[in-house]
Amino acid sequence: MNVKTNPEFWPEDVPESIEYPEILLPEILRRSAKKYPDNPAIIFMDNRITYKTLDELTDRFATALNALGVQKGDKVALFMPNMPQFIIAFYGTLRVGGIVTTISPLYRERELEYQLNNSDAETIVVGWGPGRLTKLYSLVMRIRGKTKLKRVIVTSIKEYLPGIKKFFAGLLVKFHHYRPKKQESTILKNFLRIIHQIHQKSRSNQRKTSLCCSIQEEQREFLKGQF
Repeated sequence: MNVKTNPEFWPEDVPESIEYPEILLPEILRRSAKKYPDNPAIIFMDNRITYKTLDELTDRFATALNALGVQKGDKVALFMPNMPQFIIAFYGTLRVGGIVTTISPLYRERELEYQLNNSDAETIVVGWGPGRLTKLYSLVMRIRGKTKLKRVIVTSIKEYLPGIKKFFAGLLVKFHHYRPKKQESTILKNFLRIIHQIHQKSRSNQRKTSLCCSIQEEQREFLKGQF
Protein backbone atom coordinates (compact mmCIF):
# COMPACT_ATOMS: atom_id res chain seq x y z
CA MET A 1 0.00 0.00 0.00
CA ASN A 2 1.47 3.31 -1.07
CA VAL A 3 1.08 6.30 1.23
CA LYS A 4 1.72 9.90 0.22
CA THR A 5 4.25 11.43 2.60
CA ASN A 6 6.17 14.64 3.03
CA PRO A 7 9.88 13.66 2.85
CA GLU A 8 10.82 16.77 4.79
CA PHE A 9 9.10 15.55 7.96
CA TRP A 10 9.22 11.77 7.47
CA PRO A 11 11.66 9.87 9.78
CA GLU A 12 14.57 8.36 7.86
CA ASP A 13 14.38 4.99 9.62
CA VAL A 14 10.66 4.49 8.89
CA PRO A 15 9.62 3.15 5.44
CA GLU A 16 7.27 5.39 3.49
CA SER A 17 5.15 2.46 2.35
CA ILE A 18 4.28 -1.00 3.58
CA GLU A 19 2.94 -4.07 1.81
CA TYR A 20 0.01 -5.90 3.37
CA PRO A 21 -0.74 -9.49 2.34
CA GLU A 22 -3.99 -9.77 0.39
CA ILE A 23 -5.69 -12.04 2.90
CA LEU A 24 -8.57 -11.65 5.34
CA LEU A 25 -7.99 -10.58 8.95
CA PRO A 26 -8.95 -13.98 10.43
CA GLU A 27 -6.29 -15.59 8.25
CA ILE A 28 -3.68 -13.16 9.60
CA LEU A 29 -4.61 -14.32 13.10
CA ARG A 30 -4.38 -17.96 11.96
CA ARG A 31 -0.89 -17.41 10.55
CA SER A 32 0.23 -15.63 13.71
CA ALA A 33 -1.07 -18.55 15.80
CA LYS A 34 1.00 -20.98 13.74
CA LYS A 35 4.11 -18.82 13.74
CA TYR A 36 3.94 -17.57 17.34
CA PRO A 37 1.64 -20.06 19.16
CA ASP A 38 2.95 -19.37 22.66
CA ASN A 39 3.43 -15.62 22.37
CA PRO A 40 0.92 -13.44 24.25
CA ALA A 41 -1.73 -11.98 21.97
CA ILE A 42 -3.73 -10.37 24.80
CA ILE A 43 -2.67 -9.26 28.27
CA PHE A 44 -5.74 -8.40 30.34
CA MET A 45 -5.54 -7.75 34.07
CA ASP A 46 -2.40 -9.91 34.43
CA ASN A 47 -4.10 -12.69 32.43
CA ARG A 48 -2.22 -13.72 29.27
CA ILE A 49 -3.93 -15.27 26.25
CA THR A 50 -1.60 -16.72 23.62
CA TYR A 51 -2.10 -16.50 19.86
CA LYS A 52 -2.87 -20.22 19.75
CA THR A 53 -5.56 -19.91 22.44
CA LEU A 54 -7.03 -16.80 20.83
CA ASP A 55 -7.26 -18.58 17.49
CA GLU A 56 -8.99 -21.56 19.11
CA LEU A 57 -11.45 -19.33 20.99
CA THR A 58 -12.19 -17.48 17.77
CA ASP A 59 -13.00 -20.78 16.05
CA ARG A 60 -15.31 -21.79 18.89
CA PHE A 61 -17.18 -18.50 18.78
CA ALA A 62 -17.52 -18.69 15.00
CA THR A 63 -18.92 -22.22 15.33
CA ALA A 64 -21.38 -21.02 17.99
CA LEU A 65 -22.57 -18.16 15.77
CA ASN A 66 -23.08 -20.56 12.90
CA ALA A 67 -25.08 -22.90 15.12
CA LEU A 68 -27.28 -19.95 16.14
CA GLY A 69 -28.04 -19.21 12.50
CA VAL A 70 -25.62 -16.36 11.77
CA GLN A 71 -24.67 -16.50 8.09
CA LYS A 72 -22.32 -14.71 5.72
CA GLY A 73 -23.22 -11.04 5.44
CA ASP A 74 -25.20 -10.90 8.70
CA LYS A 75 -24.48 -8.00 11.04
CA VAL A 76 -23.25 -8.67 14.57
CA ALA A 77 -23.10 -5.83 17.12
CA LEU A 78 -20.47 -5.78 19.89
CA PHE A 79 -21.64 -3.85 22.94
CA MET A 80 -18.92 -4.04 25.59
CA PRO A 81 -15.78 -2.27 26.87
CA ASN A 82 -12.19 -3.35 26.29
CA MET A 83 -12.16 -7.02 27.30
CA PRO A 84 -10.86 -10.26 25.70
CA GLN A 85 -14.33 -11.25 24.51
CA PHE A 86 -14.42 -8.19 22.26
CA ILE A 87 -11.43 -9.48 20.28
CA ILE A 88 -12.75 -13.06 20.28
CA ALA A 89 -16.19 -11.95 19.08
CA PHE A 90 -14.67 -9.60 16.49
CA TYR A 91 -12.52 -12.25 14.81
CA GLY A 92 -15.15 -14.94 15.30
CA THR A 93 -17.74 -12.85 13.48
CA LEU A 94 -15.37 -12.20 10.60
CA ARG A 95 -14.44 -15.88 10.43
CA VAL A 96 -18.08 -16.91 9.99
CA GLY A 97 -18.45 -14.26 7.27
CA GLY A 98 -20.38 -11.74 9.34
CA ILE A 99 -20.05 -7.96 9.49
CA VAL A 100 -19.10 -6.30 12.79
CA THR A 101 -20.63 -3.10 14.11
CA THR A 102 -19.09 -1.88 17.36
CA ILE A 103 -21.19 0.09 19.85
CA SER A 104 -19.80 2.27 22.61
CA PRO A 105 -20.67 0.96 26.10
CA LEU A 106 -21.35 4.60 27.04
CA TYR A 107 -24.36 4.82 24.70
CA ARG A 108 -27.82 5.49 26.08
CA GLU A 109 -31.03 3.84 24.92
CA ARG A 110 -31.70 6.23 22.04
CA GLU A 111 -28.14 5.94 20.69
CA LEU A 112 -28.08 2.16 21.04
CA GLU A 113 -31.44 1.81 19.29
CA TYR A 114 -30.32 4.07 16.44
CA GLN A 115 -27.08 2.20 15.72
CA LEU A 116 -28.73 -1.21 15.86
CA ASN A 117 -31.39 -0.12 13.37
CA ASN A 118 -28.93 1.80 11.21
CA SER A 119 -26.68 -1.27 10.92
CA ASP A 120 -29.54 -3.81 10.58
CA ALA A 121 -27.87 -5.93 13.27
CA GLU A 122 -29.75 -9.13 14.13
CA THR A 123 -27.23 -10.35 16.72
CA ILE A 124 -25.62 -8.52 19.64
CA VAL A 125 -22.87 -9.60 22.04
CA VAL A 126 -23.22 -7.82 25.38
CA GLY A 127 -20.56 -7.48 28.08
CA TRP A 128 -21.64 -8.12 31.66
CA GLY A 129 -19.96 -7.53 35.02
CA PRO A 130 -19.67 -5.04 37.90
CA GLY A 131 -20.36 -1.33 37.68
CA ARG A 132 -21.92 0.01 34.50
CA LEU A 133 -21.63 -3.41 32.86
CA THR A 134 -24.64 -4.58 34.86
CA LYS A 135 -26.73 -2.03 32.97
CA LEU A 136 -25.74 -2.92 29.39
CA TYR A 137 -27.95 -5.99 29.20
CA SER A 138 -30.91 -4.05 30.64
CA LEU A 139 -30.43 -1.37 27.99
CA VAL A 140 -30.53 -3.96 25.24
CA MET A 141 -33.66 -5.63 26.57
CA ARG A 142 -35.48 -2.31 26.89
CA ILE A 143 -35.03 -1.43 23.21
CA ARG A 144 -34.91 -4.94 21.70
CA GLY A 145 -38.53 -4.79 20.53
CA LYS A 146 -37.77 -1.65 18.52
CA THR A 147 -34.94 -3.30 16.57
CA LYS A 148 -34.32 -6.33 14.33
CA LEU A 149 -32.44 -8.22 17.03
CA LYS A 150 -32.99 -11.97 16.99
CA ARG A 151 -30.11 -13.06 19.22
CA VAL A 152 -28.65 -11.59 22.41
CA ILE A 153 -25.39 -13.17 23.61
CA VAL A 154 -24.16 -12.21 27.09
CA THR A 155 -20.52 -12.63 28.14
CA SER A 156 -19.06 -11.88 31.59
CA ILE A 157 -15.85 -9.94 32.14
CA LYS A 158 -15.20 -12.25 35.12
CA GLU A 159 -14.28 -15.11 32.76
CA TYR A 160 -10.86 -13.61 32.07
CA LEU A 161 -10.06 -11.98 35.39
CA PRO A 162 -7.31 -13.58 37.53
CA GLY A 163 -8.36 -15.29 40.80
CA ILE A 164 -8.68 -12.53 43.40
CA LYS A 165 -9.98 -9.96 40.91
CA LYS A 166 -12.64 -12.43 39.77
CA PHE A 167 -13.64 -12.80 43.43
CA PHE A 168 -13.90 -9.02 43.89
CA ALA A 169 -15.88 -8.65 40.65
CA GLY A 170 -18.40 -11.20 41.90
CA LEU A 171 -18.82 -9.31 45.17
CA LEU A 172 -19.26 -5.99 43.38
CA VAL A 173 -22.01 -7.41 41.18
CA LYS A 174 -23.84 -8.76 44.23
CA PHE A 175 -23.45 -5.49 46.16
CA HIS A 176 -24.80 -3.57 43.19
CA HIS A 177 -28.16 -5.31 43.67
CA TYR A 178 -28.02 -5.60 47.46
CA ARG A 179 -28.59 -2.94 50.11
CA PRO A 180 -27.15 -4.26 53.38
CA LYS A 181 -28.19 -3.04 56.82
CA LYS A 182 -25.84 -0.71 58.69
CA GLN A 183 -24.18 -3.46 60.78
CA GLU A 184 -23.88 -5.77 57.77
CA SER A 185 -22.42 -2.96 55.68
CA THR A 186 -19.71 -2.28 58.29
CA ILE A 187 -18.78 -5.98 58.48
CA LEU A 188 -18.61 -6.29 54.69
CA LYS A 189 -16.46 -3.19 54.33
CA ASN A 190 -14.02 -4.42 56.98
CA PHE A 191 -13.88 -7.85 55.39
CA LEU A 192 -13.09 -6.36 51.98
CA ARG A 193 -10.41 -4.18 53.57
CA ILE A 194 -8.77 -7.28 55.07
CA ILE A 195 -8.84 -9.10 51.73
CA HIS A 196 -7.28 -6.09 50.01
CA GLN A 197 -4.50 -5.91 52.62
CA ILE A 198 -3.76 -9.63 52.21
CA HIS A 199 -3.66 -9.26 48.44
CA GLN A 200 -1.27 -6.31 48.62
CA LYS A 201 0.98 -8.12 51.11
CA SER A 202 1.03 -11.20 48.90
CA ARG A 203 2.03 -9.18 45.83
CA SER A 204 4.73 -7.15 47.59
CA ASN A 205 6.38 -10.23 49.07
CA GLN A 206 5.89 -12.19 45.82
CA ARG A 207 4.91 -15.21 47.81
CA LYS A 208 3.52 -18.29 46.12
CA THR A 209 1.39 -19.40 49.06
CA SER A 210 -2.32 -19.88 48.55
CA LEU A 211 -4.17 -16.60 48.90
CA CYS A 212 -7.43 -18.44 49.53
CA CYS A 213 -5.96 -20.13 52.63
CA SER A 214 -4.77 -16.76 53.95
CA ILE A 215 -8.21 -15.24 53.39
CA GLN A 216 -9.92 -18.10 55.23
CA GLU A 217 -7.59 -17.74 58.25
CA GLU A 218 -8.02 -13.97 58.43
CA GLN A 219 -11.78 -14.32 57.92
CA ARG A 220 -12.11 -16.70 60.86
CA GLU A 221 -10.18 -14.35 63.17
CA PHE A 222 -12.19 -11.37 61.96
CA LEU A 223 -15.60 -13.01 62.40
CA LYS A 224 -14.73 -14.05 65.98
CA GLY A 225 -14.69 -10.40 66.91
CA GLN A 226 -17.93 -9.59 65.13
CA PHE A 227 -20.34 -12.21 66.47
